[in-house]
Amino acid sequence: MSLVSVTTALEPFTNFDAIPENVLEAAKERGTGVHGLIERTLKGLVVGSIPSEWAGYYRSAMGWIETWVEEVIDVEEEYNGFWSNVTSEGRVSFSIPFVGHPDLVCKLKGDDGITVIDWKTPLAYSKTWAPQMAAYRVLTDASRAFPVRLDRDGGPAKSDEKRMNFEADWQFFQSALYCHNYLNGRKK
Repeated sequence: MSLVSVTTALEPFTNFDAIPENVLEAAKERGTGVHGLIERTLKGLVVGSIPSEWAGYYRSAMGWIETWVEEVIDVEEEYNGFWSNVTSEGRVSFSIPFVGHPDLVCKLKGDDGITVIDWKTPLAYSKTWAPQMAAYRVLTDASRAFPVRLDRDGGPAKSDEKRMNFEADWQFFQSALYCHNYLNGRKK
């Protein structure tokens, strides 16, 4: 059985209809490119030349990492997990596997727990980011998870941790995952 990715389960709740196709394609290319640069840097690989339109986002990420990250644990690694429903009698009534690829799993300076970070290049906050982060938190057994919006001009990145409400966000993701499996004919 193939695992449903976190982003696939949340995809129906992300609407890009109002965004022109060329703008959307450029945003996807930018996001993929910036993520790749950050990943290569954190893994100690050669970065090469950085396109000018991505340079600010990259500087913003590197500044945030230098300021806040004490230890890098994983970068763009696959995590597999299960969402299981346990009855009041202690029996598992169903279990749905899912997979995610968090951008960064790390220890932040002054924090004993594990934190998951997801880099974001859009200016506007998306409501699906919070359930995405809750799912990553569960997959990695982290104590915190939040998106970090990178600045296109290289300024300080912005944390959206205050927008996170783990219980509500996790419930939303569970519902999205359940609906995805139901609509795609997957058994419990």
